[in-house]
Parts: sequence; structure tokens; C-alpha cells
Amino acid sequence: MANTIDTISGSSGLIAAVASILTLLTVYVAAIQISARRQLYQLGLSTNSLGKWKEKVVSGSLWVKLGLIIRIRTPSITFRQLLRNGWKPFNEDAKAPLQPISVIQNLGRMLSFPGSSSDNTPDPESLPETSWVNFLSALGIQPESGMYELQPEPELFNGIVPMRWKGSDLAALCSMFAFQTSNLKQPDPRKPMPMPSQWSGPLGVLQFRASSDGCVVEFRPRPLEGYPIQLPAETRTYYKVKLCPSVHLIRRAWQSIGGFYFGDTQGATLYLAGAPYETSAKKPLRTTEEVMEQLIAMQNPTDSELRDLVFGPDCEQWHIDGPSHDVFSESHFFGFDAYSASRRKGSNSEDRTRLTILSASPGLLHTIVEGIWAHSRGLDYRSNVHGYMREYVTPQARKQRQYPFQIGSMCMDEDLLRHLKSAMLDLKPDGFYYSPIPRMAADIDDLFQDIHSHLEYSEAHYIFHPDALHQLSAHMEGRSDLESAYNAMHVVNAIHSCARRERPNLRMEVIKLISKASMDLWTDLEPIGRDLEWALLMSPMLFEDLFKRLCASKFDFLHFMNERGCLGFATLEGDLDGYTEKVVIDNYKIPYLEGTIKPWPSRLTGVYKLKCVDAPAAVSGRTVMHAFLSLLLTYFWVTKLRISTTVAYYDLNIPISITMV
Repeated sequence: MANTIDTISGSSGLIAAVASILTLLTVYVAAIQISARRQLYQLGLSTNSLGKWKEKVVSGSLWVKLGLIIRIRTPSITFRQLLRNGWKPFNEDAKAPLQPISVIQNLGRMLSFPGSSSDNTPDPESLPETSWVNFLSALGIQPESGMYELQPEPELFNGIVPMRWKGSDLAALCSMFAFQTSNLKQPDPRKPMPMPSQWSGPLGVLQFRASSDGCVVEFRPRPLEGYPIQLPAETRTYYKVKLCPSVHLIRRAWQSIGGFYFGDTQGATLYLAGAPYETSAKKPLRTTEEVMEQLIAMQNPTDSELRDLVFGPDCEQWHIDGPSHDVFSESHFFGFDAYSASRRKGSNSEDRTRLTILSASPGLLHTIVEGIWAHSRGLDYRSNVHGYMREYVTPQARKQRQYPFQIGSMCMDEDLLRHLKSAMLDLKPDGFYYSPIPRMAADIDDLFQDIHSHLEYSEAHYIFHPDALHQLSAHMEGRSDLESAYNAMHVVNAIHSCARRERPNLRMEVIKLISKASMDLWTDLEPIGRDLEWALLMSPMLFEDLFKRLCASKFDFLHFMNERGCLGFATLEGDLDGYTEKVVIDNYKIPYLEGTIKPWPSRLTGVYKLKCVDAPAAVSGRTVMHAFLSLLLTYFWVTKLRISTTVAYYDLNIPISITMV
């Protein structure tokens, strides 16, 4: 009996010892795992990983500080929230000293200041290891901005605190800020977004890949700033203290899906959509015998009649919208826009002569995919939207339509002309690259094609002659109007010189310079100056005559800008059909003319047919100069420094949820 008890007691002790050893091993393994997990969290939650976001991501309780409880919260951002809170991208104090700042503070500011050099480019090793921190910094969203909500995050993703995005919100932001896709073709809405994929833009590169946890994206800031421009030191100093316009979020959002937004908070939108797939029901095919019978019945047919006989009437031959159906090639994000109106019209001469009829279409965005894009961005597409559909016709077919006004290849009625005037006068540099969709870029090419022809084929590498500028520089003291025009002319010359040398890969500071120069001119522009800028855009002959005078080597800018009435607008009644586009006469008071101009030094009067110019007034030389420069700055921004983007097309097939690490 005693032996049995001893045996049981020994066995129990042995079992207890084994259990104790196993418990110690379990505790040891658990301690190692906890230590490794804690070390992993310490790395993921460190300042090197999160930068200034650490205080927001890691909860501030005592247990968390002791490392006993890990509680993580990450920012959640939606486009509607940014729109509702009145977010201003890249918001900065434009009058702050130009000091190198940390990329954690704002990548956008780092790359934007005039006068900054490549030495200020941030060291990649100094960037936070978490890419969404760099992405938000590039957008100018700081922890103290309040443009986000914090949501709990249960686990790290490969040792990194992740940030969750809705796919449509990320696509909306990237389409606004000139990201371009690696795939040159338009995405098929019936297929999901291909993986892996890459979007590149001025702010950096987004790389998408598939994982077991869904779609993962990483952001890498762009280290290069591009080519500098050569400007006098006095011009750089002048613009250091000038205000830069802030990005208008609503205007940018409409622009990213092809809409022209004009006005302020209660503005309106002009939307020029593409052509429908089918303009009419297809007619049954004709036999060869039927075509031959019609041909025999025709007497001495012309080439146009033969073409109509074989291919159908003119109005049925041109109904395909290039941006909606054709595969287009896009240059890299800093390059010249490879897609233009001429490419949209085809390569042969007959394609290039076709015209675009724009007709009103109420409720347009309720019937096309762009309405879904507007809804996902929280834009009001149900009211104050003037929608127009387009149809491609030949010049012969256009004569039968009631669209009296033509701009480039676009034919329209007076209502659309007035909407277009309001939209174009509100289209000004806003501190970032102009980034429309390709169809909108082609329309811009149409509107600026006459200005483009004058500047593109100019042999000189400058627009305003250096001798004339040097003469003006001696008289600027105490004259703010002369100073603003003088420095704006230097900016225009510098950008034109880079464009002539085919160097469109310019630094971000160039966009800031253009925006500051444009705002400096625009704020002092008289109301009649807005009509004059529109007249210069719409009348090729008016722009050509002023261009020749203002760009002469011996032009006296001081005398011109001191003139109080060098140009006059007058609304006169009469039939204009019998007049040419320009008539040179020596009498100021002529009946049957809409507009008159009397530029210095010539005392001859140039008579121009101006469209949608309503304000009769005399225009001073200062206003003429400021309007002319403002138009040139806008031209460079929307043509030479634009980045067309197709990211908006991924709104429907991008993954619903995306993890940014």
C-alpha cells in the first residue's frame, strides 16, 4: 500500500514537473512572440514610419505607452468629405520666406516655390517609410488639417500601418492631379482594373498590386523637378512675395471628368459630351445593281455627290467621337500633349475639314457615364449644368443647320457661345498642372488653335523683344502696372523659349510663376479687359494685329501703356454679311460694324467682327497689355504645360476597397 502511494506521489510530481516545464516553455515562446510582435509594432508605429501622424495613429493612454495595449487608428478620407469641408490642395502662405522645408510638412510646397533649386530636393532616406504619409503630405493634408476621420485598424500590414481608401475616391483625387496610367488604351468598363498597374504624375508614382488581402497600393514621391527656366533675378524677387491662387476644388473636380465650371460656390457647369455611338438606325444594305441604277440616273455627278452615293449622306459619315472610341497615344506626364484636335479628326485632308455641331441636351449627365463620375465625386449634376452633345458633319452639311457661330471646328448657337465665354474667362492657372481628359484637351486645342499657329511658327525664341523690355525697365519705379506687365513678359518669354526647344518637362515652380503672374494681372484688370481677352481669343485678326505691334523690336511699351483710349468697342447695328473679317479704313465712325479698334501708333482703324462682346467702352493701353499677357499665360498653361489624364475612366472598374501601405 505504501509503495503504491509512493508510486502515485512520484508520478504526480513527475507530471507536475513536466507540466511546469511545458508551462515555462509555453510562456517563453509566448514571451518571444509578444516581444517580436511588440518590436514589430514599435517599428511600424515609430516616428520614422509615421512622421507627424504618430500622435494621431497611436492612442495616448498609459497602457499604450507602457506597451501593454496596442490601439491603432488610421485616417479615413473621402472625396465628398474634402468637398464638404472646403479643402484647398497645396494650401500655403504664399508670402512666407522661401526656406527649405521638410517633406513631412508638405511635399507639394517643397516642389513648388519659385527660386528653389534642385539642392532642396528631399533625401529619399529622410522620408517616412509609410507611403500613405508621403501621399497625404504631397496633397497638403496635415494631421492638424481636420480633413479626415480616424477609424480603428486592428492589425499591421507586413509591419506597416495601412490606410484604407475607396477606389472611386482615390481615382477622383488622382484624376484631378494629373496622374496618368501606364496603359495607353481606355479601360474596358466590363473588365476589372488590370494588376499590377502603375499611375504616374507630378506628385509621384502609385503602384497597384494584387495580394491575398485585396488590392494594395504604394506611393513613391517623385524626386526630380524637371528643367529650370531662365529668369532675371529681379523677376524672381518680384514674385516671391506675390500671392498664388489656390486650387479650386469644385472646378478641378469637374475638369477631371470633362466639365467647364464657371462662377464661385453657386456656379454653373458647361459639359461638352462626345458623339453617340449611333446617330440613326442603320439603313439596309443596297445591292450593286441599285447603286449602278442610281449612278446612271445622275448627270455629271461631282466628287461629293459620288461619295454621298457610295457612303451615304454627309451628315451620316462623321459621327464617331475619337476620344470615346479610338485608341489614343499619350505622352509621358511631363511631355507635350500627344493627343490633339487634329489627331481626333484623322489623318487625311477630308477628315480634317469636318466640323463639330454642338446641340443642347438637357439632362445629359443622367444618360452618360460621366454622370456616375460626377455622383461619386459629390458634384451637383442635376442643376446648373448646361449639357451639349456633338455631331460630326462636313462643311456642306453644316450649311443646312442653324448654328451661326463657329470657333475652330466647333459650331454652336448664341447660348452656348455665352456659356463658353464665361467658362473660358474663368479658366486661369491655379497653381498646378492643367489636367483635362483627352476630349476636353482636344476642345481646348480648337479654341486656341489660332494663337498656337502664331506662336508655334514664330522663328524667334522670345515673344517680346529684349530691346523693348530693356527700354521699359528704366521707367518702372513707382508704377505697379508697368512692373507687373514687365515681369509677366519675362515669364512669357522664358516659357516660350523652353517650348521652342521642346523642353516641356519644367519644374513645378514654373506653374507657380505662371499662376502668380496671371493672378497679378487679373486682379488689376478692368471689367472691359475681360471682354477684350475674349475678343483676342475669338478674333484671329485682332490677335494677329496686336501680336505684330506688341512684339516689334522698337515698340514703345511706356507710351502704349500710358494711352488712355488706344482701343474702343462699339456695338453698332447693321448687316455684317457683306464685310470681310478685317477692313482697314481711316474713319472711326463707320455704320454696320460690331467692333472697332484704334491701336497706337497707327492711326488707321482696324474693324473686326467680334462675337459676344457687349460692353461699349474705350480701353486703355494698360488694360490691353494686361489682357494680352493674361491670355498668353492661360494659353501656355492649358496647352504646353497640361497633362491629359484618363484615370477618371477607372472610376467604375477600380477595386472598391484599396489598402495603401
